[in-house]
Amino acid sequence: MPPTLRSPTVGYILVLIPFILSFFTRFAPGSLAGPLAEELGFSGAQLGLATGTYFYVYTVMQLPAGAIIDRIGISWAVGVGTALSAGGLLLYAVAMNLPAAVTASALIGFGSSTSFLGVLRAIGAWHPASRFAAMSGTTMLIGNIGSIAAGGPLASLLSVTTWRGVLAATAVVSLLSAAAVLLFIRHLPSAVVDRTAGQDLGAGVGAVLRDRTLIAFALVAVGTNSTFYTFTSLWGTPFLTTTGIASATAATVISVALLVYGVTSLAVGRFCDAHGREPATMVVVSAVGVVGWVAVLIAAQVTGAAAAATVGMLLAAVAAGSVVVVFSMVNDHTGARGGAAALAVVNGAVFLVVAVLQQVVGWLVDIGDGRPQSYAIGIALVAAVATIGLGFALRIGVVARRVDASVGAMTRA
Repeated sequence: MPPTLRSPTVGYILVLIPFILSFFTRFAPGSLAGPLAEELGFSGAQLGLATGTYFYVYTVMQLPAGAIIDRIGISWAVGVGTALSAGGLLLYAVAMNLPAAVTASALIGFGSSTSFLGVLRAIGAWHPASRFAAMSGTTMLIGNIGSIAAGGPLASLLSVTTWRGVLAATAVVSLLSAAAVLLFIRHLPSAVVDRTAGQDLGAGVGAVLRDRTLIAFALVAVGTNSTFYTFTSLWGTPFLTTTGIASATAATVISVALLVYGVTSLAVGRFCDAHGREPATMVVVSAVGVVGWVAVLIAAQVTGAAAAATVGMLLAAVAAGSVVVVFSMVNDHTGARGGAAALAVVNGAVFLVVAVLQQVVGWLVDIGDGRPQSYAIGIALVAAVATIGLGFALRIGVVARRVDASVGAMTRA
């Protein structure tokens, strides 16, 4: 019987590694799109399907994954999930056609579905609520090691190896990480494991989905993060090359945007823990995201507007990195009754919209033969989604102010 590691810090690190790997596999298609599509003969729509399948399956699995984590604990849920993801990576590494790529992508999405929720549950169980936002921000920053590696560094690595070799190596690392989680994490606080969770999953899901405030939070996150992930995980690098930026430089721009995203997560998380989770923060960052996508839209219609596209992507990164505000407010809103299910609704909504947007943008790129203008309609759609998110952030803010005013009036009375 292998020794167990009882330190919450060590346990956190072990469940964090699969999260980093999930970020890498989520964003790697942006750098692998060219060689992968060329070797397998994929059109833009087919590439969007192969990549989007990950997000569809990931989304469908969010609520079950939340219940699974609550029921069997973090170690089994994250460990087995990471092993399944490794199997999908190995299948992708030997894929020769679209069905094999789609199947592999589905398996990776299925296995990765427990990683983020597992980390959040570990934070909630092993740290006080007053540190939730800061720890979530730290987690997002560290997780971005994977997404940053999937940008410029991966693009450079492809000059000395193949995309198949990259996926195979990632599979090996994933298997080692899964083994470490399964073998060594056994000390879990009782709050992390609920043996009754999932016994009435339908009723629990129904209760969560009827929570209008929670749905509003989810749509705010869709506006800031679904939009950002759609481009950074697939279409960002190809689009930036149409503005006159070299492919390697475009991948580096995406890596920088992801770094900004991670640093913003940490900074905003600490700010929220120090000054409170204010709806006004959501409104401001959602507005920043809308401005960023408008700048990217302008770049798609004006020749040589690489600077506008870059600035727009960085503003969108700031907005996306601030999603820790949403997760913290959801945690405050649901409290102990929500468990992982409420977080799963928000996270699932984000990635469902990513899957849809990736395919729609791919279809539009095919129609326009990959010209800069072919991205314009897709980016306009992304900007519209960001604007909808801003609308719901404003709605939450208005409701919160009314509640505060009512409480204040009652107190004075």
